[in-house]
Amino acid sequence: MSTMHLARQSPAIPLFSSSISFAIDCISFQRVLTRDELAELAVLSGATLFDPEQQISIKNSSKILFVLADPTANRDRLEIKYKQYHENVKFLTPGFLLKSIIYQKQQPFEDFEL
Repeated sequence: MSTMHLARQSPAIPLFSSSISFAIDCISFQRVLTRDELAELAVLSGATLFDPEQQISIKNSSKILFVLADPTANRDRLEIKYKQYHENVKFLTPGFLLKSIIYQKQQPFEDFEL
């Protein structure tokens, strides 16, 4: 029996609850993972993706918004862009998502904050 077959049989516990939303505000992570691949990892980890077109429903259903951005991103610009949609926003590097997946546990924000 293959590992993939066993993985499909065992129940998966999501890493992030659906009350957590991710916004991907970078083109890639270390030129290895694209923006779309980061978004897919966030969804596969149980989170929802931030959609500004559905901002009202996200504001009501999401407790926190994690914005993944390049380490060199302008934090002031990010705050203007996202705080209009959500009260509780954390600006983090994509390493937060990847390390959380690797360790199967949400990592401390402080290690990845912009």
